[in-house]
Amino acid sequence: MAVGSDVFSTVSPQKHNKGGRRVAFSDVDAKEGGRRDSCSPSIRRRRDVEHKKSCCFRCCACTCLSVLAILLIGLLLASTLVFFLQSELPRIRVETCSISSIDMTRTQVNGKTVFLTDLGTNILLNVTNRNERVAVSFGPLKANVSWEDIGVGEVRFAGFFLDSKLVSKLNVSTRVTGATLNEDDAEQLQKQKEEHNTVLTVVMRGTVGFHVGWFHLQRLPLLVRCSEINQAALEVGQDQECGVRIYAFS
Repeated sequence: MAVGSDVFSTVSPQKHNKGGRRVAFSDVDAKEGGRRDSCSPSIRRRRDVEHKKSCCFRCCACTCLSVLAILLIGLLLASTLVFFLQSELPRIRVETCSISSIDMTRTQVNGKTVFLTDLGTNILLNVTNRNERVAVSFGPLKANVSWEDIGVGEVRFAGFFLDSKLVSKLNVSTRVTGATLNEDDAEQLQKQKEEHNTVLTVVMRGTVGFHVGWFHLQRLPLLVRCSEINQAALEVGQDQECGVRIYAFS
């Protein structure tokens, strides 16, 4: 009996272990089946599409970053160039300023007294190229003259070339006919002429170029502004310079 008992106790664990192996094989089969399902054609196609989308996104991101970097570098170079050229611009100052002629006619317009004014102005500008090696060329220039924000004429200049260390003069002489002034403005203008205390503003637009040896850079937009030129100040020797700048590239 003792021996039979030993045999029985030995066989029983073996049956238990065999049952455990069958459960393990069923788990492996389920996993293998899941792998086969995951490798089905539809899943592979979906993975390929997702991979292509990811590649396209990375490619677009790299392209955008590259374009942005190029734009920033270009902007930095353009700003540096403008800053350098700004320092090479000629000096422009006012030598004389006056009202050369004035003629007023009183009349009535819509029940109000106004003065129809014929007015002539004369402004002499000194243009000096201070550079030792850089020559400057000007394209056609257009100058507008105003008094108290009232336009009193314009004048155009042909282009000209200014070599290094040379000086040129621009005579901004304008004439306007039939300008309408109210009574107060007409009285103030007449008084300024009599007292040699005229205050005028000149705004000149055109193009400018720079020339150094074989290097030529032309047709850069130029803005010259001579604000509130005071005739009395000029006559006592006060220097009045104009603002000169390159305002954009076009």
